[in-house]
Amino acid sequence: MGQMAHVEAERFVCKMRGGSQPILIQADDGEFYIVKFFVNMQGPLVVINEVLGSTIYRDAGLTVPVWRLVKITDKFLNANPEAWFHFRDQQLRPCSGYAFGSRLAGGGGRLRAWELLSGEMYATVSNRSQFWPALALDILFGQTDFRQAVFVQAGNGSLLATFIDFGSDYRLPETWEDRQRVLACRYSDMRVYPNLSPEIADQVYSTLSRINVKSLERVFSSLPFAWKQGQAIERYIEIVSKIGSKECRSKAASLVLASGIGGIQPDRPAEKLRDRWNRHFTLQSLIA
Repeated sequence: MGQMAHVEAERFVCKMRGGSQPILIQADDGEFYIVKFFVNMQGPLVVINEVLGSTIYRDAGLTVPVWRLVKITDKFLNANPEAWFHFRDQQLRPCSGYAFGSRLAGGGGRLRAWELLSGEMYATVSNRSQFWPALALDILFGQTDFRQAVFVQAGNGSLLATFIDFGSDYRLPETWEDRQRVLACRYSDMRVYPNLSPEIADQVYSTLSRINVKSLERVFSSLPFAWKQGQAIERYIEIVSKIGSKECRSKAASLVLASGIGGIQPDRPAEKLRDRWNRHFTLQSLIA
């Protein structure tokens, strides 16, 4: 399979926060992208994690930014030393080549966007219920960092949550207890989660049932050759084994059901809802 299409970085905008030291650029398609270099201060698995997480979330029907391969040229790097890595008192020039680019939520200022909301604003988030299946997916992956999202202005005064940043490690310690696994990857302000209900239970399992291993295979196959070496292949196999396992998906959903995060408890006894979810998942498996 051939390599996927790419855009090219034209204008450096600013450095962004984060251990991998990403940058914000404008590409030759006119769009703004948050770019993470393949060789970065946290290692090449960062971009592999971004590709895998973004693709799985998208295929499952959750709201994520468009991502692209971004070509970083020597000319761009030489003209923009502000884009270089900072380590102690040194500047280190990144390598040219392809990088991971996540399109900026809000379109470079065309729409207002918030990273944090006050409590009363959560009621205006139109896709707020997606935080529950997002939690299930992050538990399934073994996400080791808080879930991040950006809230973008939509119509009629509402906000749309867009899930971002999949670059952290996907290897929770095996010794962690179930509640630790949930708390490790939840959204930091637990008021964002609406009350758990049978409808949200159905949404969680329908989301998990839409995971598409073939789609992930196509995307991974079309990545640059240099990205698909050693640890990257191991990470891909590890993630595919998790998302393709009925047992792992059922376990992730059960943890979400029993989490009670933020003092929010299911409005039915846990065992009854768990049975409902298990029946729903079995049905989805049969008709898939």
